[in-house]
Amino acid sequence: MQELIKAIELAIEEERAGKERYRQYALSATMPEIKLMFEQLAQEEAAHEKRLVEKLQALKLIYLENYPGAQDGHQNDGGKQTNRGDDQTLV
Repeated sequence: MQELIKAIELAIEEERAGKERYRQYALSATMPEIKLMFEQLAQEEAAHEKRLVEKLQALKLIYLENYPGAQDGHQNDGGKQTNRGDDQTLV
């Protein structure tokens, strides 16, 4: 599950970068139809980002329900606490 969470976090970063790139292209475009195209592409990237953030939040909730100690950096593993090996907070 952690690999899926990390993959979605990476995808969110890529969507944000794409959104910013398209916004910059729109700002530098001189033709109105090209400017509009890049603005629309930026909006699509923003929509993708929003959907991914929603999926990520849902996955993190599921993960925390299954591994209640995960938020503290530990995974509940049959009564023994195991360090996850990173300091990311899952919320």
